[in-house]
Amino acid sequence: MDEIGDLLESEELKAAVAAIEALQMKMRGGDLAAPSVRSLAFGQTFQAKEVLQVLRSGQPGHFGQKDILAAGLSAWLLFPKKMGIRMAWMTHAMLDHMDDAELKVGFAEHPWSLPRDLLARYILTGSSFLGDVYGEFGGYQAFGRSTASDVLDEIIANDVKTIRTIVRVMAYLHYAADTYRKNPDTWRKPSMNRAIEVLRAVRQKEMERHKATSVNRKTPNYTYLSRSVLLDRWTSGRGTLALLYAANRLSVGKRSLLDVLVSGTFSYRHHGHLIHQWLQMAQYVSDHIFALLDDHAKKNRQRLTTFTRKLIGDVAALSFSPVFMRKEERRIIEASFFK
Repeated sequence: MDEIGDLLESEELKAAVAAIEALQMKMRGGDLAAPSVRSLAFGQTFQAKEVLQVLRSGQPGHFGQKDILAAGLSAWLLFPKKMGIRMAWMTHAMLDHMDDAELKVGFAEHPWSLPRDLLARYILTGSSFLGDVYGEFGGYQAFGRSTASDVLDEIIANDVKTIRTIVRVMAYLHYAADTYRKNPDTWRKPSMNRAIEVLRAVRQKEMERHKATSVNRKTPNYTYLSRSVLLDRWTSGRGTLALLYAANRLSVGKRSLLDVLVSGTFSYRHHGHLIHQWLQMAQYVSDHIFALLDDHAKKNRQRLTTFTRKLIGDVAALSFSPVFMRKEERRIIEASFFK
């Protein structure tokens, strides 16, 4: 231990540290002050509002910080009660950041060398990242604790089905809200209970159509999520609903942002430019749909809109249309919501 202490105090090591710090200053202009990842994303309570503020800010943060927080945000939005999934997705984002740094310095094409290792670890990965993220995740122990992606997919499968069902129900609410605002005298206000009944009727039609067109094939199991399951997610996920539905209507190439979130690949680097539009669309969900809900007391309606506002901040609403629906679906909605 004395030998280690001597090395830590040696002039050679001090000179090496000074040289690395000079390179860091040249690369980034010095460390940037930002809230720690631990203070925002660790523990049972995820500081979603503060994380969104960091992601929206013009400050770049330290290398990798916003990608780690974006991974935590996506897990919290989808699975707000599952801290283990959140930590697993952030761990994967951490390892991706470190792997990217090694690829940038050419480790895939060249043998290991000390200059490349120093550049990858202390300049591109960064001392702030190593202290704020890598060290807080347990260093090398994080590699051993990391859960494989295919295992995570199995764990979250039922939750994803619930989320996609809730999003489908919200599309019916969106359609009803659009029509009510145009025809308030002949159309009922959007109602979660009525939307769930629409879903039940649509699923029944799907099953009947499959039976009618199938020959010697087993009818698929059109699992109908119970009202209690849907209402539980509706109640427990108040703060996430507007963002989830808006994500389903925001295109990322040939996919939706919700598809990206569910795949666990949402990152600031690739999707940060969409965040402002996403929040604007979520505000529209709150103003256009939540504010009209008929089967909620005024107090509960205000809760939904207030939770959304507190989470996303003060942004202007950006309108968008509901997903295209088949004629059969539209007929079922109209039969349920027409006075």
